[in-house]
Amino acid sequence: MRFTENEAILHFSLVSSKQLLADRNLEVTDEQLQDAIRFIERSIGIAFQSEQFKAILCLYPKARIFLASIGMSDVGVIHTIKSALADFFTGGEWPGAVDDDLFISVLQKQAIAMNYKLGKRMY
Repeated sequence: MRFTENEAILHFSLVSSKQLLADRNLEVTDEQLQDAIRFIERSIGIAFQSEQFKAILCLYPKARIFLASIGMSDVGVIHTIKSALADFFTGGEWPGAVDDDLFISVLQKQAIAMNYKLGKRMY
């Protein structure tokens, strides 16, 4: 079956939504949680405790489900985690056309203002 571009987008969204519903009760393992926390500290410089990041994942079920079902090895999961953090700290999206370093500095300032600790950003 061949899809037009719009049909393909709708088909992918339908498949994705069905999978999210099927996986809605999945829980993140301790290993997956630690992988995500390490990624965040190394790439964004915010050092979450396990319970802090679990609480944020409760607010962003799509990020929790993707992390639990796929893990941090998938670029889509990384994007979803970053989007959740952008929304949590700024109320907005992760900007595509802005220098990441500039936006990360905003996230870090917001994290400090909300009493989260900073870690060592490596990349």
